[in-house]
Amino acid sequence: MRIDNTSVFFPGGNNPQFGFRRTELLAQAEEGGPTALLPDIEEGVTAFHFSIQLDERFPLNYDHEYQIVFIETSDGSHVFGVQLGSPFTNPPGPLPAPNAHSFKVLDHSLNVLFSAPSSTRSWHNFAVLVDWDNLTLKVYYSKDGAPLKPVTGTIPNLSVSPGGPGKGEFHFGILKLPLVDPNDSPSDQGDVVHHGIQEGSTEGLFYSGVFVEKVTKGVSTGYGKTIRP
Repeated sequence: MRIDNTSVFFPGGNNPQFGFRRTELLAQAEEGGPTALLPDIEEGVTAFHFSIQLDERFPLNYDHEYQIVFIETSDGSHVFGVQLGSPFTNPPGPLPAPNAHSFKVLDHSLNVLFSAPSSTRSWHNFAVLVDWDNLTLKVYYSKDGAPLKPVTGTIPNLSVSPGGPGKGEFHFGILKLPLVDPNDSPSDQGDVVHHGIQEGSTEGLFYSGVFVEKVTKGVSTGYGKTIRP
């Protein structure tokens, strides 16, 4: 998955998102789009699996924030998310942030539930367990060929709206936020969707093993094995 200066989303209404650079895939049904898939992947207890590797040929700029996996609800918030880089702040702090090179798994309130240093030539494997009825999260992680292991307990995610409003589209890819442009007006400096600094460089990540499973007896950890949630 790669972004460059052409990776601008035009959602319609002549309102291009020039603040972002983004290339993503969305899980969706063959008929009915992402919404039609929700009964299959966002009911009961489900685990979202994905593996990520840095692309040495097209490195990220860790001064920026990258949102690389998330479930986006209708209000634009995320049930959970995975982030790389320096979180966007206005005014900006020292860049890059101390944890910029770490994968960070966030809850709906943007609390960091788990972080792991990124490393080139390694696959970073995740599963995020979502209990849609009890509004909880649990994170599993491993590197390369090692089986997944739980790295958090079951954590309340109570700021998510219950029911339909707390469900949404499953995204994976690269969403790069801008840096604050000191030449912008104060209101534009806070409008990350439409304004800010983007260098226009080509940057990339590799994805593999992306799937969602319904969890009844166990979470898949690899090699045909499961572990009780």
